[in-house]
Amino acid sequence: MRLAAAVAAALVLQEGPVELFNGKDLTGWVVMNDAEWTVEDGLLTLTGKGGKGWLRTEKKYRDFELSLEWKTDAEKYDSGIYYGAGEKGKPWPKIGTQINLLKGREGEGVGLKDAPGRPDLVKPGEWNLFVLRVQGERVRLSINGKEAWSVQDPYVREGYLGLQAEGIRFQFRNLRLVVLKPE
Repeated sequence: MRLAAAVAAALVLQEGPVELFNGKDLTGWVVMNDAEWTVEDGLLTLTGKGGKGWLRTEKKYRDFELSLEWKTDAEKYDSGIYYGAGEKGKPWPKIGTQINLLKGREGEGVGLKDAPGRPDLVKPGEWNLFVLRVQGERVRLSINGKEAWSVQDPYVREGYLGLQAEGIRFQFRNLRLVVLKPE
């Protein structure tokens, strides 16, 4: 049984975890359009100034597991996480899938069938852990250690990872990526 689990783990994991954010600056990221992003006390911070836009990785990814923590103190908020994003688009990428960080629809896979928002799993005003796993056409999201949904996305493509901004202060930390072997 242990051998089978070890073999399965070796087949899935291609590389060790990669820290996508170094806690010091925006190395590895590209600011797109007008939103203002900065680093405050080791946290990736969307200041809420500068309007709408997004922050994308310098590299493209296809099969991966992304974990990140986010929080906001705003009563009303709207942001998001992108995967498979294209380079172009204003204010946000024209191509790609968004995982919503819109109040009341947190975790919704925008445009994905059977991927509803799960605000019941979110802790308002506290750090929330999202783990997004994209492997082949299978997309899974867990929120704060509980599975939110698992669906097929036939349109998964290699693309940038991104954080979308809508003029509200958000903070992110512990952005980690594990590249997976394709299914």
